[in-house]
Amino acid sequence: MRDVWCSNISLITESDDSELLDDDIDEPLQDITFDDILEEIGHHDILGLYHHQYIMDQLYQEAFQKYSQRVNDTNDPHSHYLLGYFYYNGHGLQKDYNLAFHHYQIAVEHNHPGALYNICMLYGTEGDHSPQYIHTLTPENLAKFKVSMYVRSGAQGQYTNTYGELVDNYQQSELWQSALNELYEQNLQRVSCTLKESDNYHEIAELYNQLGFICMVKCSINYDHNTLYQAGGFFHKAAELGNSSAYFNLGFFKYGFSFSPDKDREKEIQMFEIAATNGHTLAQYHLGYHWLSTLRSQAENCKKSFNYFFQSSDHGYSDTLFNLGFMYINGIGGVQQDFQLAIDYFRTASVVDELACSQYARRECFYLGFIYEHGIGVPIDLMLASHFYAYGATFQLNSERSHCRLAKLIEKEHITPSSIRDAIELYQRSIASSDQYICGYANYRLGKIYINPRYDECFDEEKANYHYQIALDCFQSYQERLGEERADHYYHLAILYENGCGIDIDIDKALNYYRLSIKSAEEKLDTYQDYFGLKARKRYDNIVGKKDK
Repeated sequence: MRDVWCSNISLITESDDSELLDDDIDEPLQDITFDDILEEIGHHDILGLYHHQYIMDQLYQEAFQKYSQRVNDTNDPHSHYLLGYFYYNGHGLQKDYNLAFHHYQIAVEHNHPGALYNICMLYGTEGDHSPQYIHTLTPENLAKFKVSMYVRSGAQGQYTNTYGELVDNYQQSELWQSALNELYEQNLQRVSCTLKESDNYHEIAELYNQLGFICMVKCSINYDHNTLYQAGGFFHKAAELGNSSAYFNLGFFKYGFSFSPDKDREKEIQMFEIAATNGHTLAQYHLGYHWLSTLRSQAENCKKSFNYFFQSSDHGYSDTLFNLGFMYINGIGGVQQDFQLAIDYFRTASVVDELACSQYARRECFYLGFIYEHGIGVPIDLMLASHFYAYGATFQLNSERSHCRLAKLIEKEHITPSSIRDAIELYQRSIASSDQYICGYANYRLGKIYINPRYDECFDEEKANYHYQIALDCFQSYQERLGEERADHYYHLAILYENGCGIDIDIDKALNYYRLSIKSAEEKLDTYQDYFGLKARKRYDNIVGKKDK
């Protein structure tokens, strides 16, 4: 993997005299528009300068063509779902609510969880003539329709926000409360009738699973041990009849929920494994994360991760595609390193819909920014890099890393426009991050700006030392809090000690942290961490070479 950086070695080769002050010592939803979001959160002044809508339109059109071809070839339900998503939101094409409904409806006929949820946005109340409402119903019937669709969707897993919305609406709306209670009684009666009149075990299992899910909704509103026990009983009955979603729900609710008295991580994984074996894509997704590791020592287990994510890509949500790209860019999970394939996965992931349960939305934007910034498998393109950093910083959960990379490009005047005030503001947005490394890095960059005479209007030695001290505290506590060793973390600790950033210079400590950075990078198959390991190696060799002289 170190060959990745050989062709770009100038990126991490800097003169001893200029690197401290001049060049860098640490190279590092709905129906709304990008600009709407920027304006709402106050980022339009900076992020909007680097976002280029035509790039996103091109990516949307590429994805639209890909999924249109799949629909023509296989009538794939998830592809219909994504076409509905593109038409509804007008992503890369003209909005068309009728075509959105058409594709969602086909996916609904295959019980697609996302389509069951999203098609509800095309139903409104009688008398409301909003253009997106293809069908209108009385308030009572609309509540019944949405509750039914939400339960069918949510009982399959946390693909969408149905669970939370059912809980909220049950508490706030008598119509929804009545509709959910009525559906519960109807399903009980249907189970009883079906048991007497037919041997359609598939339908019975689905009804049991939905009953368990309804019990969990009620239990989340008013915790009751009997209701929780009842939910588990329904899930068990559905599982015994072979319902894969019921196995998932046993894992998620009975053995995974924080308030469950039966919480048991081992049993949770066992249930997910049974569900995954029976084709449950969300169980496959969770197991992909369970086995994911960039450690060389975990290479065999990581093969399981790739297999699960690949199976889960039948429902190709954004984070699933990101993880496949992540494996190809790093050459883990039993696959050969393939930068172009990784980029293809990242590009598609950046425009398709996301799982509601994902905690890491739009990380592919950060990786695309990093790829184009450093020319990993592609020519260096800082305009594209800044675009993806800006796009990721807006939509991505835990987006401070994208803020920092964009801020650094601005700080170093590698892109235009470049205002040191904008760089400072982006770093300031990141120092509140719960990620100790990001908080430390943003403070470190602020310290470098305030101590640099080049920025006369910002020069403030006291401020610089203040930020350096916070950076040091964050970096020193990082491993302690997370128990994780990372090359970038050790590298920046070494930088602080080598250059006396807010502390006394300590070359021995610097060398020790550079060694730890190199070691950490070598223990992993991780292109991003490998970058810092190589930088640490160069600085370590440079210091040792000077000592030898």
